[in-house]
Amino acid sequence: RLCLSRAGTASATDRPGLLAALTGAPAHAGGDITAIVTYPADGGRISVFMKVKGVSDKQLTTAIRPHVERIDAIREAGGD
Repeated sequence: RLCLSRAGTASATDRPGLLAALTGAPAHAGGDITAIVTYPADGGRISVFMKVKGVSDKQLTTAIRPHVERIDAIREAGGD
């Protein structure tokens, strides 16, 4: 089975439990996070970059959408 990685960037209002929800969401969809970076954004927000393997764009979008206000990009990522 070919296992492609997806890279996604999203932003949300920073709150307790946000990172836990964002890291659990791809796992519940069958994905495996291979990299994650968070950084503060303006107005009490946080931006998150994740690299996930084992899920499609649609699966990753569906998994993280309930936890973020905006998904900036989800695309195929190299490195597998």
